[in-house]
Amino acid sequence: MKKYLLSSLIIISSLLNALNNDPPKDKVVCVVSGDEINKKELKDHEFSTYKEGKVYFCCGGCKMDYDETPAKFSTKANFQLVSTGQYVQSGCPVTGKSPGHSHHKKEEFKYSEVQNIDEAIALSSMSIAKNMDIKAIVALTESGSTALMLSRTRSDIPIYAFTRNKITQRRVSLFRGVLPFSYPFLAESLDQVLDDIRKELLGSDMLNSGDLIIVTSGSPLKVPGGTNSLRLITI
Repeated sequence: MKKYLLSSLIIISSLLNALNNDPPKDKVVCVVSGDEINKKELKDHEFSTYKEGKVYFCCGGCKMDYDETPAKFSTKANFQLVSTGQYVQSGCPVTGKSPGHSHHKKEEFKYSEVQNIDEAIALSSMSIAKNMDIKAIVALTESGSTALMLSRTRSDIPIYAFTRNKITQRRVSLFRGVLPFSYPFLAESLDQVLDDIRKELLGSDMLNSGDLIIVTSGSPLKVPGGTNSLRLITI
């Protein structure tokens, strides 16, 4: 019993010492390698500018890796800006949003925070897709915002973004699980558009005849940010 008590006291003492001793401010962690580095010993070429601050690296090679793909290390860079005192953390380092946002909550709580119709359509589409044998979700989109909201829910269900806008095509290609399709939207009615989608998807061999899919769209068509409906159709 005395041994357990002594061990507990040692552990508590160690924790208190750790809490009372601030980490040395001249130490930072390289956002690429994860190695601890001494900020005072860094040369000017061993940092990159980020959000009007400086991101430090343990070597020139890590700086080169960062400069090639800065977005890949953005989360770690945010942490480093806070740890070096260049920024005061007021939000999530991943999303930039305030604590308690739906990003930090379970999915079932997201529905109470939906503010827009297109958000409701995206969430409803993913919920239906997870509970039915849905083979794909098709987003008829001008800006790509619906495709973005759909991609935020992790799922193995492919998302096909049909758009006439080349900039939107390039944008949605960066979203997780989203494949862009160039579609001119020459048809005047939604029924004609759906027929075109069927032909396109069957012709691409991505889906089979009889597959069930979800199509999100806006009424009227060709209006950015106007997604307000979803349909379940059979290819």
